[in-house]
Amino acid sequence: DAVYLAGLMSLSNRNYGPALRYFNQILKNHPTSNKASSALFAKGVTLKKMNLTDESRMAFLKVREAYPGSPESLRAETELKLLTK
Repeated sequence: DAVYLAGLMSLSNRNYGPALRYFNQILKNHPTSNKASSALFAKGVTLKKMNLTDESRMAFLKVREAYPGSPESLRAETELKLLTK
């Protein structure tokens, strides 16, 4: 939880590099944790803010595929629609 919060803090402060490192750390070291879906979604948001549209799209697609029915998958679906506009 602390690593996820540190990532969110970095994201809100526009420190995108550290934010990505925190989210990737969760995905690598704790792939089955309760924060994995949130970390993957936040990674997509971070990539979007960095104007890395293709990478962001891939992250959102992965959220939708790996965590169907989760709140994050619904949010990812919305983000994917926004990316195609």
